[in-house]
Amino acid sequence: MSSLYLLSNVTVLAAEEGHSINEELHALAPVFGVVAFILFLAMLFISMSFASRGKAPAVGEYGDPAQLPADEQAMLDRVHSAPRH
Repeated sequence: MSSLYLLSNVTVLAAEEGHSINEELHALAPVFGVVAFILFLAMLFISMSFASRGKAPAVGEYGDPAQLPADEQAMLDRVHSAPRH
């Protein structure tokens, strides 16, 4: 027998008996998905906690624009002024 034939037999047997790393990763895919989902939810809640919702005025608190604080009044004046070209 030639050594090439023996080598090809050994290679085929090794390929059939060995477990691929891909099979192990496919088994862990749902775990990775759940962990990623939990991390994304945690990041969403963290980013929402930085929102300044507590500083928003109550409904009807500033019904008249003249009652706004000076910095917000200046911002509205800049927004509603004629555009400069």
